[in-house]
Amino acid sequence: MQGTDYLGQNSYREDYMKLYSRIFIYGVLIWAIVFVAGFALFPFKQNGSPLFETGITIALVLCTVIFAHMFFKTIHNSYVKYGLNVGIIWALINIIIDQFFFTYGFLHMPLPVYFEDIGLTYVIIPIITCGMGLVLAAKNKGVHP
Repeated sequence: MQGTDYLGQNSYREDYMKLYSRIFIYGVLIWAIVFVAGFALFPFKQNGSPLFETGITIALVLCTVIFAHMFFKTIHNSYVKYGLNVGIIWALINIIIDQFFFTYGFLHMPLPVYFEDIGLTYVIIPIITCGMGLVLAAKNKGVHP
């Protein structure tokens, strides 16, 4: 049977393909949801209100926590490693997609300005996913951080 090993279980390759497909899809969804939130909050930016930056950050944190929770439901070991890896991948996905809109797209924002205004915010993603990984690792060792 294709996709199974001699024990009838999914092959490691198939499992990793599913895992990294899910990581990629979640990363794109985080970007898309925050982008849509940005449109909804844009009137605050035009008024010079700090509510735009606050709202975008809250949307990013909320999406990251929700998708990290969904991701970690299927992980049963190496929580910190997966937390770091998935956080970096999601941050990179968000930064790369942003480039099509902010640096090379309709805004033509120079890269240093992009990182100063937007890009650095994505550091939140691996902080959250690593934190969740640390909590899960401690919980499964019977140690409470």
